[in-house]
Amino acid sequence: LVLLVILGFFLVTGLRLCAVQSGSMEPEIPTYSYCLVNTHYDYDSLQVGDIIVYDRPYDHLQVVHRIVSILDEGIITQGDANPVDDGILLTESDIVGVYLGHIPGVGRIVNIIRTPVGIGFILAIVVLLLISDVRSQQKKSKDSNPPDEQ
Repeated sequence: LVLLVILGFFLVTGLRLCAVQSGSMEPEIPTYSYCLVNTHYDYDSLQVGDIIVYDRPYDHLQVVHRIVSILDEGIITQGDANPVDDGILLTESDIVGVYLGHIPGVGRIVNIIRTPVGIGFILAIVVLLLISDVRSQQKKSKDSNPPDEQ
């Protein structure tokens, strides 16, 4: 239920999370940060200097970069740590949203969890918690039944 409420909140507000997997926006946004992105934005209000998330047209990876130029044909972006712009002219349909803030380091944890070892670790913790709960219930059951009187 809690997950459904959180999902509903994100759907209604247009907020999304986006992982940063490279150092192209350092030091502003460190590698492995998770960014909060507003997908309800006004394309016409975007300005040079805004940080946006866009869907790269040729491989559909999401990129978090800063707007460096706005032309009649579209927008040009560049990572803060990159020496040149991205070389892509972005249109409104390419842009996912506008950057609001970030949480550093969360992406590292998510990357570990996504591996087979991470999934196995989480499953092992769940199994251990279930076993612990069953043993606890059994102990309570034994303690609540007094021994037979002879």
